[in-house]
Amino acid sequence: MAVSRPNPKETLYRILIQERSKGFPDTIVMGGLDRFLERFVDELQPFLRDRLSYRDMTSDQRESWIDETLPKIRGANPATVEPRRAPVATQKTKPAPRKSAPRKTKPTGPLKLTDDVSKLKGAARQTVPRLKRMGIERVGDLLYHFPTRHNDYGNARKISELEPGIEQTIVATLWEASETSMGPRRKSTQAVLGDETGNVRVMWFNQPWLAKTLKPGMRVAISGKVNVFRGNMVFESPEHEVLDGSQGDMVHTGRMVPVYPATDGLYQRTIRNLVKQALDTCMRQIEEYVPDDVLKRNGLTGLRDAIYQMHYPDSEDERRAARKRLAFDELFILQLAVMIQKRLWKESGEGTAIRSGVDMLEPFFDALPFELTGAQYRVLDEMFNDIRSTKPMRRMLQGDVGSGKTVVAAAAMLAAVQAGYQA
Repeated sequence: MAVSRPNPKETLYRILIQERSKGFPDTIVMGGLDRFLERFVDELQPFLRDRLSYRDMTSDQRESWIDETLPKIRGANPATVEPRRAPVATQKTKPAPRKSAPRKTKPTGPLKLTDDVSKLKGAARQTVPRLKRMGIERVGDLLYHFPTRHNDYGNARKISELEPGIEQTIVATLWEASETSMGPRRKSTQAVLGDETGNVRVMWFNQPWLAKTLKPGMRVAISGKVNVFRGNMVFESPEHEVLDGSQGDMVHTGRMVPVYPATDGLYQRTIRNLVKQALDTCMRQIEEYVPDDVLKRNGLTGLRDAIYQMHYPDSEDERRAARKRLAFDELFILQLAVMIQKRLWKESGEGTAIRSGVDMLEPFFDALPFELTGAQYRVLDEMFNDIRSTKPMRRMLQGDVGSGKTVVAAAAMLAAVQAGYQA
């Protein structure tokens, strides 16, 4: 069944209501409100005239702009937004001090791609060395620290829908967690989680410390393969994520949540928060270097979108398009490096010009018990064009086994000997 596309105006109205209720933090939408507005610029153009970047506005400016914009949306789409008038009125009566809370969480100055990762909020003293061991030195390095996979909370199942033998995700409440012994030196954690459809057992082998960190009542996302043990479904050593704050929002909005490469003592929540900060604060500093016509000709997305979609894809198709763009960049930059190296090699000094050609080696070719192929003659012509030049030649002769590489190399060596040089 086809899924209808959300109405951007209705979505914007809901976002603005939540922004007001939370004190204008610009955290309701993944990537910030500016990113949402850019994605639907055509549909939302009537509400964007003479508008500053929402991220750059003060709390008072954000409140003023939202107060002006909500009635415009209501007039444009009354059927969608009319029932929400009452919550708007009640939110205005909330105490003003809530607006100052986001200011306390802002960094002291604008972050740059070249800033050390220690400048990020939440980069604790023990976290920074672990990041640097992974090659993450600067804020910009986090943008290219791509996830190995995503947990698709949009496809989370109910416990009653679990099937054995396949990878699945559930979001459930933790009822209990305890340490258990699987042998004299093998301690593990077992837990029971439940939702409105039932309960399921989870085992984390050789991870007894989880029994101390997982508390009853926590909302936990579990991703992994389900097995059957004594007639009951059991998750065995699955990935897990305690959901709070932004993680909970991702679940409710059905987002694909990134799972990043990590190291001992560096948790997914920490990496995710740091990467999110880097995306939100520094994405605009990424400059596109590939011309528009090249992007269009090759069906490539923009660099900023590619980076963001690799971390938080809107769909699997968007993630594949982002991967295609970044793969293009890797090959393109590698090819540029090879060309630059080749040019520097040619400009590094003058080589010795050897005056020779295929015609001067006819006696050698006549003495062979076979005739050269057209491909061999073509390669020899290219090589002799190079060795007649004063620019150094740097070639790799390649071909299948038995294709005649040796006789081509021997002919080039003979040309050098005929000219009075050693080969």
